[in-house]
Amino acid sequence: MKGYWAEIAESFRQSHGPSFSLVSLVIALGTWFGLSDVKVGLKWVVPSVLIVVVMLMIFINLSSRAFSKARSGLPKVKASFAPSSHQQTAVAGLLLERSELFGHESLISVFMKENDFERLIGYGFVTTIQENGLIQVLVTGSLVDEEDDVWKLVANQNVDTLKKLMVKATVPKLLLSNQLS
Repeated sequence: MKGYWAEIAESFRQSHGPSFSLVSLVIALGTWFGLSDVKVGLKWVVPSVLIVVVMLMIFINLSSRAFSKARSGLPKVKASFAPSSHQQTAVAGLLLERSELFGHESLISVFMKENDFERLIGYGFVTTIQENGLIQVLVTGSLVDEEDDVWKLVANQNVDTLKKLMVKATVPKLLLSNQLS
């Protein structure tokens, strides 16, 4: 994740800050030397206005990018993997795209998108967040019937099935109350 000043520098570049700043500097210097007989007036006003315009462009761009990052949604499932032999009770392992929603060992729930509905099919936890930001989760419980082939399709890397999976950084209350009682 970038720091605050790196984000401002990126916004400066994306809002055409360097070229607009150069044009503003030329206009400001032209105003400064071209209106040398004016005591204060435009000599100070024009450069000040141009600086404010550049700063506004930067912060509008920064706000827009921050808003779009905040609205990024759930990460997509990139792949599945077989749980290791010491994780015998695990149903599946999933590799997710980068997301700020998940933390190490946070609880997750897995949903299958069917038409306009989401069906809860499993739960588990985040095992690790890789250095590149990808998230590995382990599905430790299945909420589908034995005859439902969804986990077999996931294990076989079925692309259509993986696209329908949604992993959320929450566990439904109903599931928690069943596990705790």
